Amino acid sequence: MSSILVILKEWYDARYGFLLACAGLSILAFFVMFMESRQYADTRKKQRKWLKGYDFAPAYFEAVQKRHPEVSMEEVAQAYEELRAYFLHCWNRSPQALTMPTTLVDSCWQQMIINTRSYHQFCQCAFGRYLHHEPDGLVPDSFTSLNDLAVRERPSE
Repeated sequence: MSSILVILKEWYDARYGFLLACAGLSILAFFVMFMESRQYADTRKKQRKWLKGYDFAPAYFEAVQKRHPEVSMEEVAQAYEELRAYFLHCWNRSPQALTMPTTLVDSCWQQMIINTRSYHQFCQCAFGRYLHHEPDGLVPDSFTSLNDLAVRERPSE
């Protein structure tokens, strides 16, 4: 009888230890998820603050004004503020859900893109990834282009 009690006690201890280990791992997993969500929220907050305070290069204003001589420098400055608002909307949701406000704003964005290194750095700081120029919102998602879709749908040879 005592051997059965010993076996039952060992089984109970082993089971109890297993439950404690599972509980400990669950608590650890929840803690890691909590800390990652806090870090993600902090990163998003910093990105938004950085984007709101970003100073567009004066050379951008001049280049856009040269391309559109009928537009005053104040209107170009206003267009860059509209571009900032567009970027903030892109930051909040998918860029495909939005359309470009005006052709002048689109010209401002294109002027930024011409300096590829600077634009890439801007995107990394503002969005954490590259924001592709899709003024018409034609791309189904931010990672798939129409050419990629056409290749996927083409029958294999």
